[in-house]
Amino acid sequence: GTDATMAALQKSLPKLRIGFVGGGKMTTALSMGMIKSRILSDCSSVIVSDPYPKQLANVQKAFDELNAGNIELQTTTCNQKCVDGCDVVFLGIKPQSMEPVMRDLNACIS
Repeated sequence: GTDATMAALQKSLPKLRIGFVGGGKMTTALSMGMIKSRILSDCSSVIVSDPYPKQLANVQKAFDELNAGNIELQTTTCNQKCVDGCDVVFLGIKPQSMEPVMRDLNACIS
């Protein structure tokens, strides 16, 4: 059935660490959509950074409501910590914030 097919597919997916710089509505929609659709393998992790703790609390609340099983969510106010060790990084920030954020991340993205 479909559950068996999904379980087999999840076992074949790589374990990923995905970072989201910016914790607003776009990030919440993308990250929770990835988790909800089960396109991430078990034991993958998502980390979200935002300078505003309230935004991070909103992301955490959305994650907690998903009951995501073995997917881990971390939040941080430090963009550099967010991207460190990530396989994929999404920039969910407003255009006017791009330059200072990229300056901040310059040393840790290759």
